[in-house]
Amino acid sequence: MNATTQPSVADLKRDLHLIASADPGESPDDPRLVEDLGLDSLAMAEVMVLLEEKYGMTGQRVSLLTRDWRGITVSQIYEESCRTNSGTHPAG
Repeated sequence: MNATTQPSVADLKRDLHLIASADPGESPDDPRLVEDLGLDSLAMAEVMVLLEEKYGMTGQRVSLLTRDWRGITVSQIYEESCRTNSGTHPAG
């Protein structure tokens, strides 16, 4: 990974499955964080650190803390991280 490319949506999906201790083969292609992966508030704190440190969603701590995560999918979070990192190009 270099300064102009961030991790791929597949990387994010893998990272979130690891946090959730979930089997990727048993979840939908674009799982919802709460409903499909079963992430609770403690796991979401870990997700917030991941999003800030690995996916560059810095400066958004308040919105990440107060967000209603129900119904939010992996691809939605990935797209949001791409928008946050203007000038980066998704790695697919």
